[in-house]
Amino acid sequence: MSGVSAAKARLRVAMHGLRRAAHRPWHGIAAAGILVHEVLAAAEISPGIVAAYWPMAGEADPLPALRRLTDMGWQTALPDIVPPAADGAMRHGHVVFRPWPLADGVPPPGAYRIPAPPAAIPAVRPDLVLVPLLAADRRGRRLGQGAGFYDRCLAELRQDGEPVLAVGWAMEAQLLRQVPADDRDAPLDWLVTERRALRCPA
Repeated sequence: MSGVSAAKARLRVAMHGLRRAAHRPWHGIAAAGILVHEVLAAAEISPGIVAAYWPMAGEADPLPALRRLTDMGWQTALPDIVPPAADGAMRHGHVVFRPWPLADGVPPPGAYRIPAPPAAIPAVRPDLVLVPLLAADRRGRRLGQGAGFYDRCLAELRQDGEPVLAVGWAMEAQLLRQVPADDRDAPLDWLVTERRALRCPA
């Protein structure tokens, strides 16, 4: 295990507990207002497809933001994790996004028992992604669960030439001075917490 990988592993253990302790029900509502009034206004982005996630295990809650964006004309989508192929054709799993109106309630369990739209629903390309995380820093470096699903997904989205805005969705307690990262980690464009929005360096 490299030095960066070991540092990430240690930090993940600490951040799981911190995230659960910091979680408050009102955080998502406050962050939703900040997203609309600060990030979307600055980015001058028109309603399109917004992808987020169904919150679990103390994750910062993006559902209030999705409800607000739905009222503004956005289409909502949720991630579906496609596991690695058993025959080795796909060495790493990846994330695709499929439409899922919030009015339909909690999606059924997908890979790893994470709520996800059924695979029969065609995937879509989001214009805005609210990205889950364990920790992040002001430079847009993100610590995830370690599987690299979102890093690969964001890298692929950015390669097709169409704009996509990656917003780290966090609680203020998850922002650190520095997060260990390497070249495989896809940086974020913005960070939004219940207190503020931070534009990350290009």
